[in-house]
Amino acid sequence: MPWPGLDTCRLAPELAQSMKKTSCVMWKSSGTYGVKLEAFWDCGFGNISGEWTRFDVDGTDDPNRDWRGLMIPHYPSKQRNFELLVDGASTKFSCAPNGIKLGDYGHFMDSENFCCEGNLLADLKSVSLKADITPREHIISEWNGHQGEGGVVSTHDDPVGFIEFCKPLGLSLPSNDDFKSLLVSFSTRLTNRYLITRVIQCPPDPRRSGSGTLYNIAKPFVWHRNAGVGLVVGGAVR
Repeated sequence: MPWPGLDTCRLAPELAQSMKKTSCVMWKSSGTYGVKLEAFWDCGFGNISGEWTRFDVDGTDDPNRDWRGLMIPHYPSKQRNFELLVDGASTKFSCAPNGIKLGDYGHFMDSENFCCEGNLLADLKSVSLKADITPREHIISEWNGHQGEGGVVSTHDDPVGFIEFCKPLGLSLPSNDDFKSLLVSFSTRLTNRYLITRVIQCPPDPRRSGSGTLYNIAKPFVWHRNAGVGLVVGGAVR
């Protein structure tokens, strides 16, 4: 059972061949704690062996989220990362490839380049679903909360030094029930895909080194699958 102060994690052991996978995710919402457990096994399994691994899940402290809105963040190791404040909270961003947009989904190639397969916001419009998934706007500032003259925000970048972003516009996907239901409805078609959940857009400016787009990417927890197993939703395996 979860308890106060417990880090949110997903645990996945390397199990004996006759037992497939077990995972557990725990989160906090409105002062309460929840747990979701998935277990898939053969009744004749033997002893469990191997080591447990863990990774963090974003969204566990957001009172507007339940397990449908949990995200597994991903930071490509071969891309430059920047740290800025989003509405006063420190957030790490990656440098986006050209043309990347909020709501894009896809997979990573062996080179760790993101391959876009579609856009969640565009898909919603194409099927004419009446759902409110209006992107949210955010205030972007430096680590000390400062925004320079002309809306310039800077952040440290090794080995270059400081990178300046002019008039950054922060946008993110919502966390309302419409959006969470949409994630669940796409979970079968978009198994193990990654989703662009937040972007910082900067207008082109040849005088600034930080023109372009920064992004956050994550795998929605409801899109994650272990090899050879399904997802338990409402007591049923899908």
